[in-house]
Amino acid sequence: MLILGSVASSFRVPAAAQFIAVSTVNAPRVQVYPWSSSGFGTKLSNPAYSIPNTAYGVAWRAQRDAIATIGRDTAFIRAFAFSESTGFGSKYADPGSGIGGFGYGVAWNPDGNAIGAGYNDSNGNAAWAWSSGFGSKYAQPATRIEGSGKGVEWSANGASIGFASSVSPRIQAYPWSSGFGTKYADPATLPTGGGRDIAFRGNTDIIIANTGGTTPNMSAYPWSPGFGTKYANPGTIPGGNGYGCDFSPSGADVALAIGASPKVMAYPFSGSGFGTKYADPGTLPLGFRAQGVAFNATSNAIAVGSFDSPFITAYPWTSGTGFGSKFSNPATLPPSEVLTVAFL
Repeated sequence: MLILGSVASSFRVPAAAQFIAVSTVNAPRVQVYPWSSSGFGTKLSNPAYSIPNTAYGVAWRAQRDAIATIGRDTAFIRAFAFSESTGFGSKYADPGSGIGGFGYGVAWNPDGNAIGAGYNDSNGNAAWAWSSGFGSKYAQPATRIEGSGKGVEWSANGASIGFASSVSPRIQAYPWSSGFGTKYADPATLPTGGGRDIAFRGNTDIIIANTGGTTPNMSAYPWSPGFGTKYANPGTIPGGNGYGCDFSPSGADVALAIGASPKVMAYPFSGSGFGTKYADPGTLPLGFRAQGVAFNATSNAIAVGSFDSPFITAYPWTSGTGFGSKFSNPATLPPSEVLTVAFL
């Protein structure tokens, strides 16, 4: 979460090298590790530029050449060049036209030529063109989102952009073609609490994780584009606030980070909706809540960001079987609470 972090898509093509990024409350506020079938590699060097405050979100550009964070500082959104061989490069110039509050969610579109943000404002969604850095800010949609924008995500074909937000209707989506189109009609059955994260399953489904102590703490819908009839809740619903959500890139599974034990819950998912919840992992994430969750690009690992050390917990993943035995913690742990996880 969002968003959260990654573009959840059944059309994602796995690359040879994989990385995992986390955003944190404390400095350096973004950390990146190589990722392999053995788990975490040696943490990459931190970016030369010091992000001055909490990073609520982190996202990769699908073209593998940039990484962005968004959070609670004067520019709110930052982006850095990235190389598979050398790691973080120079920070890109901040966008010329900023946003009106601190940021929560960030995501590039699949083509990598636009970057969207959800932020803490009364109408908190925005997007900028992207080429060799931030371009002009797109005109905001005629019907802007209600409340603070939290998660943001694009459909796999880049034709839709969705936002999770703090107040009703809590989930909003727009056509995208060189800018925002007219907002899609709200779903007939709205999510029951404030939206925190959002994810697309390719181009056919959409899910939101909700807070506010109102069950079922998440809602999923067919996507056509436009919202279909809400899927039935799974047989086992989260017992706490939903903070993060992600579909596996294969599209076969969905996971939620929640504010209660077991902290992470996962389900098979199909065109009929949720299947029976997978068994909880043998070693649970630590802390009173988990806040971010993501599958890797090959759908064979899942990582969860949480409130207490080691702050990031990862597991092998097998669709149809679920969680494997926890991977070893990274040698260099994140410095504090992890808010978002994103695989490249």
